[in-house]
Amino acid sequence: MKYSKGDILVCSTDNLYGQKYQLVVGDKYQIIDVIEMSEDKTIIEALHVRTNRNIGLVSDKHFIPLQWYRDWKLKQIVSD
Repeated sequence: MKYSKGDILVCSTDNLYGQKYQLVVGDKYQIIDVIEMSEDKTIIEALHVRTNRNIGLVSDKHFIPLQWYRDWKLKQIVSD
């Protein structure tokens, strides 16, 4: 997926390829910079929205777009 500076993402996992990262699952992060390594590998630098802490460079695979997260939450509410 293509991301742009300023996009808001939601952390979906803090564990990737057996490594634990200092991310908060379910929290929002705002993209500062996007580095496309190859067609399927993207690295992002982001800020934790609530604390304004820079998380450094991490794989985009830790995140889902905010709209996807909202759609998922709505489906949970409707199915209950």
